[in-house]
Amino acid sequence: TVLCVRRDGKVALGADGQVSMGNTIVKGSASKVRTLARGKILAGFAGSAADGLTLCDLLEAKLEAVGGNFARACVELAKDWRLDRRYRRLEALLIVADKERSLLLSGTGDVIEPGTPWGSFLMTIDWREQHQCERGMLESVVRPAADMAAIRAIAAGVCRSRIAALAHSGRLDVVADLAEPVMVRIFADYIGVPPLDGSPSRMARAMRNLAGIIMVNPPQGSQAWRDSRADMTSLTRQLLNQLAIVPQPSALEPSEPGQTLFARLRQRDAQAERPSWFDDDWIRRYLTGLVATGGATIIRGTAHAVDRLLDNDAALQRARHLAQRLDRPATETPATQDLAADDAGAQAEKTREALRQCIYEALRFRPMLPLLVRDCPRRTIIAKGTARARLIPAGTRVIASPLAAMFDPEAFPNPSAFSERPLESYFHFGFGPRRCFGKYIADIAMLEIVRALAALPQLARASGAAGRVRYEGPAPCALAVTFAPFDPGATP
Repeated sequence: TVLCVRRDGKVALGADGQVSMGNTIVKGSASKVRTLARGKILAGFAGSAADGLTLCDLLEAKLEAVGGNFARACVELAKDWRLDRRYRRLEALLIVADKERSLLLSGTGDVIEPGTPWGSFLMTIDWREQHQCERGMLESVVRPAADMAAIRAIAAGVCRSRIAALAHSGRLDVVADLAEPVMVRIFADYIGVPPLDGSPSRMARAMRNLAGIIMVNPPQGSQAWRDSRADMTSLTRQLLNQLAIVPQPSALEPSEPGQTLFARLRQRDAQAERPSWFDDDWIRRYLTGLVATGGATIIRGTAHAVDRLLDNDAALQRARHLAQRLDRPATETPATQDLAADDAGAQAEKTREALRQCIYEALRFRPMLPLLVRDCPRRTIIAKGTARARLIPAGTRVIASPLAAMFDPEAFPNPSAFSERPLESYFHFGFGPRRCFGKYIADIAMLEIVRALAALPQLARASGAAGRVRYEGPAPCALAVTFAPFDPGATP
C-alpha cells in the first residue's frame, strides 16, 4: 500500500513496507518510497518490489531525457509500460508527486491526476481500447427504448407534482423546485442510488458540492473543499453498503422491466464470463461518477437554457407552442385521430426534437461548460489537415472553448441570431467515441423540465436578483420565475 497526501502546500508519500512471498509476510520494513530528480519528486509503489524499483529507475531516466518535465516523463513512462514488451509484465502501481501535481501510473497506460477522488472513471480513461471496453459495459445494461420511457415518466411526474403544489402561488424556483428534485428521483429510481441519509434535499446539496470536484475544484482546506470531500465519503459509504448486500438468486436472473442500472450491473458482475477489470469496485466508481458528473451538469444545463429562453420572447413562445403540442391529447384533432399509433408516436418524437433543438440553441448562448480543461496524455495533432493544425506536446494542459466554437461563423452562420440549426451541429455533449454517456438522460430531463415550464401561463423571470441564476461554486442553486396562478386540476 502506498498513500499520497497533499495539504497546505505540502505533499507526503508513505508506504507500509510489507514484502510478501505468497501468503507469507517475509519483511515489514522495506522502503517503497524514493526521491527522484535530486529530491524534487517523490515516488512510491505498491505491488512487486523488484518491479516497483525498476519503474522508479525508468521514470528517473525519462526525467533526464525530457529535461525534468514531470508530466511528460510520466506520460512517456506509461506509454512504454503499456506498449514495450520488455515492461508489460511489470506488476506494480506507481504514485509520483512533485510540488504541484500528484499522479497515479499503471501498466494499462493510465496517468491519473486525482481530479476524481473516487478513482478511475470513464472520463479519465485515456487509452482508446480500454475506454471502448468500459463504455461498452455501461451501454450493455441500457435498454434504450424502455429506459428513455422510464426516465421521461420520472421527470414528467416530478414536474407535474411540484408544479401542482405551487400552482396557486404563481412562483417557483427552476433549480430547487424542479431540476434538483428531478435529478434526485432519476438517480434513485433509474440509476439506483437513493438520496443520502434518505433526504432529497441532502442529495441535492451533495450534487452541488460534488460539482466542484469536476468543474472548478475549490481551494484545498476551504469549507467548500471539505464539504465536497465529506459528501464524497458519504456517497462512497452508501454505495459500499449497497454493494455489501448479497443479491438474492432471483435478482441474478435475466433482468426485468423497472430494474435500476445498479441492479443490472450487479447482475452482470455475478456472471462467470466477465472482464477481469469489472467488479464491485468498478460499479462503485462508475455510479459515483454518474452522480458526481451528471447531476449538477444537467441542472446547470437546465438553468442556463431556461435563463436564455426567458430573455428571448420569440424562442420562449416557440417552446411554449411545442410544449402545448406535446401536452395536447391525441383525441383533440381529427388529423391525430386518423393516425396509427406508430405515426402518432413519430409525430410526438418530431415535436420533442424541435423542442430539444430550441433548448440546444439556448444553451449555445450559455453552455453548460463554456470552457473545458484537458491534459494531453501524449504528443497529439489537433485540427489535423487544416490550416489551424497544431502539434501539442505530451503533458500539455489544453483549454478548449465550446462557447467560442459554437459562435464560429463557418459552422454557425449568423451566430448572434437565435436560429433553428441541425441538432448534430452542437457541441454540448461532445462527439464520437467520447460523446457523453449520460446524454440520453440529460436530453430527457432537460426537455421535460423546459416543457413543463414553457406550458405555464404568462411565464416570466422573477424581478430582481432572484430572477437571475445564482450559484454555489460552479453549481446553480436558484433561478426564480413567475406565472399566472391557476387551478392545478385544469390545463394551464
